[in-house]
Amino acid sequence: MKWEKKHTLEETVEWKGLAESEMEPFKSFVNSKVPGVCGTYAAASLTVLMAKREGIVTQSMDKLLESMEASIEYALPYRGTFYWDVQRGLNQEWKKYGYKTHFNLFSEKVVPGLLDDGVPVVVGTTTALGSPYKNHWLVVYQYAFDSTGKLWYKAYDNHGSITTVIPAVQTLCALWLEKL
Repeated sequence: MKWEKKHTLEETVEWKGLAESEMEPFKSFVNSKVPGVCGTYAAASLTVLMAKREGIVTQSMDKLLESMEASIEYALPYRGTFYWDVQRGLNQEWKKYGYKTHFNLFSEKVVPGLLDDGVPVVVGTTTALGSPYKNHWLVVYQYAFDSTGKLWYKAYDNHGSITTVIPAVQTLCALWLEKL
């Protein structure tokens, strides 16, 4: 089986979800560490967005990046960040507020509904599904369907963009927060 790797959104679509302006504060937060700590950036930015949505006072983005990095990136003896690493970091930050991280293996099953409810979502891209981002964590804040019915996400990519567009078919999981 040959995987299609090149996906390009070549039409105007109607984006739904959070306002793009909510992502503006993240423009200056670029993950430049080697190896990268994209899971930490995704968890911290999700925390900032959810804190604003829920009216919760939490740490600044800088402090969140500092405090979450150890629990997400270095808690277990392997390189890279799996969903359970991001989940652990989010749960450690949010349990004091009465929230828990939820997970779904197939992002396209949950992301549109969550975004319709104003809930931002961390999604993982994967090399196995042909993503040019390889294995990477992004915060999705908008979605759209093209004229063929293909689902697309607009996301904060901690490599320097708040308007990254990716096809849902290149993602393999979703993480979000809910009140217990």
